[in-house]
Amino acid sequence: MRGSSCLRRKAAVAAGLCLFARSPAQAEEIRIDIRFEVRSGCAVAAGTGELALPDVRLSFGEAAAGAGEPIDAMAAAGGGVPLLTLSCSSSFTNDAAPTVVLDAGLNAEDGQRRMRGPGGATVPYLLFQDQACSIPYDPTTPTQISIPTAGIGVPLAIYGRVPVIGDLPAGRYADTVTLTLSY
Repeated sequence: MRGSSCLRRKAAVAAGLCLFARSPAQAEEIRIDIRFEVRSGCAVAAGTGELALPDVRLSFGEAAAGAGEPIDAMAAAGGGVPLLTLSCSSSFTNDAAPTVVLDAGLNAEDGQRRMRGPGGATVPYLLFQDQACSIPYDPTTPTQISIPTAGIGVPLAIYGRVPVIGDLPAGRYADTVTLTLSY
């Protein structure tokens, strides 16, 4: 009997091990914080994407020295998209809409924007809010942009005019203007 008692104990131990192996797995709960922050503010886009500073150009093209007619142009974003778009959250619409300032550029003299070219020669130019070139962007005065509806992009047009081209050396003339959006 002693042998059978030993077998029973071995069977009980084996059954216990089997039960232990079949016991339910432990469960742990892990808390996952999901977050999303919406900030009030504004965004400038060129075409379908976020604005990249090197992507905006205003090119007056080419003209002969001494041309008597003004030359007009419009700023274009990357890929030739003809305008910039500004959209803002509800905190920055209507009377609280943002302002923009287009500074005088790197080559301004006496408050006049100028492109610099060969031998230091300069060509004066003007920047405007409208295609008729009647509403200027003053480099010293912020211009409020009309944002009537939050989240709806409004065009931010920049037109340029070279009033007169005098007798200038042939070559490339350039300037860089910084647009500052404040909100």
